[in-house]
Amino acid sequence: GPLPPNPAELLMSKRFAVVLEELGRRFDRIILDSPPLGAVTDAVVLSKVADGVMLVVRAGNTLRDEVKRSVRQVRDVDGHIVGVILNEFDIGDRRGYYYRYYGYGEKPNEASSTT
Repeated sequence: GPLPPNPAELLMSKRFAVVLEELGRRFDRIILDSPPLGAVTDAVVLSKVADGVMLVVRAGNTLRDEVKRSVRQVRDVDGHIVGVILNEFDIGDRRGYYYRYYGYGEKPNEASSTT
């Protein structure tokens, strides 16, 4: 069909709510993908009907203020942020990042000695 003048209106329609309700009866999980929060209002509208929101943040590219603004936008409509996905993180690039490896097993200085 023709493109609506304001696509976000489709996400707020009763028809979309009925579709989500039917999908909820058929499936355990429904993942809704949207354009970035700063680009259009789709993500904010979807956060109102979703059980939770996962923010996707590009390492070394997305500014901290942009993330804060996005969180505020979701919370302002009573959306629930359940986590953050850090995209394109280079573990070998140590500039500006603090990280530590976690794992199971013996620490190197506690390894049993054969001597």
